[in-house]
Amino acid sequence: MRTPAYAENPVGVSYDPDALLARFEAGEPEETLLAMPAGPPSPIPAAHGMN
Repeated sequence: MRTPAYAENPVGVSYDPDALLARFEAGEPEETLLAMPAGPPSPIPAAHGMN
């Protein structure tokens, strides 16, 4: 949590869980499945009260 990457994007990015599962089932290596994808920060839902 003290890295520049975390400071730049503390909430992560949006991703398609079905696409991630398909990549896993196709045998993609774990290190690529766990790598943070590029993209803008994921929006924080209004219900979380942080907007």
